[in-house]
Amino acid sequence: MDENLMSGIAPRYREVINTHIASADGVVLLYDITSQYTFDHIVDPMYLHIWHCRNTVFTKDGTEGRMRGVKKRFGCVVVGNKKDIVDEDGGKREVRKEMVEQWAASQGFRHFEVSSNERTEVEDVIRALVDSVPRARRMDARDVRDSKSDG
Repeated sequence: MDENLMSGIAPRYREVINTHIASADGVVLLYDITSQYTFDHIVDPMYLHIWHCRNTVFTKDGTEGRMRGVKKRFGCVVVGNKKDIVDEDGGKREVRKEMVEQWAASQGFRHFEVSSNERTEVEDVIRALVDSVPRARRMDARDVRDSKSDG
């Protein structure tokens, strides 16, 4: 586990957090569009930490029938906040929207930018997160099904 990632969290709560991450159906990766550091942090240590904590689904590997572990997928959305600040002063944006959209799409996630002033944007995020959960489950089920037909 990356100690820097969890440094602000009391040690007795770290295991609880990791346990919840392991079985969570959905995750919101939240960053501040006025801070490149926050986006960089969710891409590298946070996303990798979440993936590392995930429960494993076992599938058959090829015709030999060996079992291999695959990390269980999860529903996810990537959300940049403080859109209202950038709308007022574009010079405060540090995170390029196109870059985030490209990364999110490469992971199969949807990207949103939200303002604390717009409720509909937050509702769109929740809908997208809820919609992403069954898609992740279908992909896991397909992997398990395909592994059974290989053997």
